[in-house]
Amino acid sequence: MARQLSSGDWTSKCGDLEEIIHTLEGLEGSPYGQVACVMKRSKNVKSA
Repeated sequence: MARQLSSGDWTSKCGDLEEIIHTLEGLEGSPYGQVACVMKRSKNVKSA
Protein backbone atom coordinates (compact mmCIF):
# COMPACT_ATOMS: atom_id res chain seq x y z
CA MET A 1 0.00 0.00 0.00
CA ALA A 2 1.17 3.51 -0.77
CA ARG A 3 -0.29 6.94 -0.01
CA GLN A 4 -0.09 9.85 -2.44
CA LEU A 5 1.35 13.10 -1.10
CA SER A 6 0.15 16.57 -2.14
CA SER A 7 3.35 16.86 -4.23
CA GLY A 8 2.18 13.94 -6.39
CA ASP A 9 4.90 11.63 -5.05
CA TRP A 10 3.97 8.50 -3.11
CA THR A 11 5.04 7.31 0.34
CA SER A 12 5.07 3.78 1.69
CA LYS A 13 6.56 1.67 4.45
CA CYS A 14 7.48 -1.98 4.00
CA GLY A 15 7.66 -3.91 7.29
CA ASP A 16 10.20 -2.54 9.77
CA LEU A 17 12.01 -0.48 7.13
CA GLU A 18 11.94 3.33 6.99
CA GLU A 19 9.14 5.15 5.21
CA ILE A 20 10.22 6.01 1.66
CA ILE A 21 9.07 8.56 -0.92
CA HIS A 22 8.90 7.36 -4.52
CA THR A 23 7.01 7.54 -7.79
CA LEU A 24 4.33 4.95 -8.34
CA GLU A 25 6.30 3.46 -11.25
CA GLY A 26 9.45 3.41 -9.12
CA LEU A 27 8.28 0.36 -7.17
CA GLU A 28 6.87 -1.62 -10.08
CA GLY A 29 8.73 -4.71 -11.21
CA SER A 30 10.59 -7.35 -9.25
CA PRO A 31 10.07 -8.05 -6.34
CA TYR A 32 6.94 -5.88 -5.92
CA GLY A 33 4.99 -6.64 -9.12
CA GLN A 34 2.65 -4.22 -10.89
CA VAL A 35 0.11 -1.72 -9.61
CA ALA A 36 -3.24 -3.51 -9.65
CA CYS A 37 -5.58 -0.85 -8.26
CA VAL A 38 -5.54 2.84 -7.32
CA MET A 39 -8.26 3.88 -4.90
CA LYS A 40 -9.30 7.41 -4.04
CA ARG A 41 -10.83 8.55 -0.78
CA SER A 42 -13.59 11.13 -1.18
CA LYS A 43 -13.08 14.37 0.67
CA ASN A 44 -15.77 15.22 3.20
CA VAL A 45 -17.53 18.42 2.17
CA LYS A 46 -19.44 20.10 4.98
CA SER A 47 -22.74 21.77 4.11
CA ALA A 48 -23.36 25.29 5.33
